[in-house]
Amino acid sequence: MTPARRALLAIALFAGTFALYSATRHNGFVAYDDGTYVAQNEHIADGLSLGAVRWAISSTTYACNWHPLTWISHMIDVSLFSMDPAGHHLHAAGLHALNAALLFLVLASLTGAPRRSFVVAALFAVHPLRVESVAWVSERKDLLAGFWGIAALGAHGAFARGRGARFAVLTALFLALGLAAKPTLVTLPALLLVLDRWPLRRTDPWIRLVREKWALFALAALSSAMTLHSQSAGGCTEFIDDGVRFGARIANAVVAYGHYLGAFLFPHDLAIFYPHPAVVTPDASRLPAVLFAGTALGLVSLVAIRVRRSVPGLLAGWLWFLGMLVPVIGFVQVGGQAFADRYAYLPMVGLELAAVFAGAALLVTRRREAVLVATAAVAILAARTHGQIRVWRSTRTLFEHALEVTEHNYVAHANLGRLDGTRGDLASAKRHFQLAVEDNPDFYEGRLNLGWALNLEGDYPSALQQLDRA
Repeated sequence: MTPARRALLAIALFAGTFALYSATRHNGFVAYDDGTYVAQNEHIADGLSLGAVRWAISSTTYACNWHPLTWISHMIDVSLFSMDPAGHHLHAAGLHALNAALLFLVLASLTGAPRRSFVVAALFAVHPLRVESVAWVSERKDLLAGFWGIAALGAHGAFARGRGARFAVLTALFLALGLAAKPTLVTLPALLLVLDRWPLRRTDPWIRLVREKWALFALAALSSAMTLHSQSAGGCTEFIDDGVRFGARIANAVVAYGHYLGAFLFPHDLAIFYPHPAVVTPDASRLPAVLFAGTALGLVSLVAIRVRRSVPGLLAGWLWFLGMLVPVIGFVQVGGQAFADRYAYLPMVGLELAAVFAGAALLVTRRREAVLVATAAVAILAARTHGQIRVWRSTRTLFEHALEVTEHNYVAHANLGRLDGTRGDLASAKRHFQLAVEDNPDFYEGRLNLGWALNLEGDYPSALQQLDRA
């Protein structure tokens, strides 16, 4: 395929992706982190300025993260669009479209298979699991980290093919920028080791390949230390001691991998918040779910290893998926979610890579059938994504949908209760708050809000009891 044709395909992919996600311009901010990140954030309220940039760089505990590049991106949006959510959403749609186009170009260069790479990038672009990262203004960090992570893959590929040490420097620079947007890229140096074997086909000893990446591993270690400090100092890891013990985290990690695999194959019932079972159903046995997910993961791993010589893309993609999810799989529990769609932004590329290259190997003599399958998959996923974007229209639609597709969703009840309280429907607000504390008796925000509602009703003894519990 000529460079000109690759460029045209990249432009077409960008345009199609942007058109699909431009529907987010009709959505507003949601009352779940968007206030902290943008709508009520006094640090970025005046847009981009030298003082605001200094705050972005020096702030290590605000929102329990150090991600200055993310803050600066939001400042730019405020400078350009003020607090009009449409501009913020269109910027996110453009970033995701750019990531899809860049992913195609990078994969085509790495694998030497531009047609398969285009299908991988198209699946990445339109999969419904991407909606949370694009439609949620607070998740700008996913898009920024995704861009710099993909750029780092491309720079490393150029270095590995002997195009000069400057590309090794660029790889480190791109990784640093990605980590400054979201620290989930800490496993990227390990991913580069996987890609060294396939598709780069480097035959150097492992120790040499690891040693040449010492700067990348150092950046990842520094980012990990900074993140643990930020989350601990910001109070976001207190949940570990109060709710989710280590054994429950390990069990949930296995189930979470199974969830992401299932959501990749059959994306349905997607929600902004999936309650952690150790919190809402602590006495329920998770053994069947753990065994089922563990068996599925083991079987796929076994097949990938067995066919690694004939279909090497399957093993490389599978390791990409498994490895990139490690920082967010729940070994360190931050918050009360069991898993989250946004965590799959870059890890899911591994599954898409594995599926496309394995499928192409199976249909190697049936090119027409392969094209039809790929086209149908992209069309179906795009239609589901369009519907999922509507779920994010407002705070109410978002959390009402979450209640429909999940159980014991105390976060959804709490948010709907606050909405009802704001519009003066005290009875409905109190009902939601009561359901929230029933689902999670240790949910202090739920008890705080329930105490507020009871106080307005004049039930002062009950209000005081809830506030004391909070």
